[in-house]
Amino acid sequence: MWTSEDFPGAKNVNWQLLIRARYVHEIDAALASSVVRAVGSLASVGAGKALAVAAEKALSGERPVEASAQHRVTALTAMLDWDEWCGTPWPHHWGWPPRRHDGFDDLSDPLTSVFADRALQLVKAAGSEALQKNLGGALAKIAGQGAARGA
Repeated sequence: MWTSEDFPGAKNVNWQLLIRARYVHEIDAALASSVVRAVGSLASVGAGKALAVAAEKALSGERPVEASAQHRVTALTAMLDWDEWCGTPWPHHWGWPPRRHDGFDDLSDPLTSVFADRALQLVKAAGSEALQKNLGGALAKIAGQGAARGA
């Protein structure tokens, strides 16, 4: 049986924070952290920075609004789906070892657009309106860039 410290994906999702979250901004912070960490580890430096800035913008100035029980359950379910898809393939998680930027700072891993699309689904399912607008917009650009290159 898995414990909360050693189940697959434990390092990729802020489960303890998400489970204890009582306010919308706490849920958004846990979602944004997981998304920025996963997608940012594969994206170019510019795209990773854009994600981090969008997440910070979405979370700044948020007033404490208590999350409903339904919102908390939706967030946990969406995060579980995210972790199953983006969680822990071999050996620990996607993007390991961390990508080195040896003169290729403007290039992204080919999986970036796929991860961005999945992350966008997560943000749409469980994020607040501000998170969907800011971080969702940045993710849509990254996911769209990959689709545009393939067309």
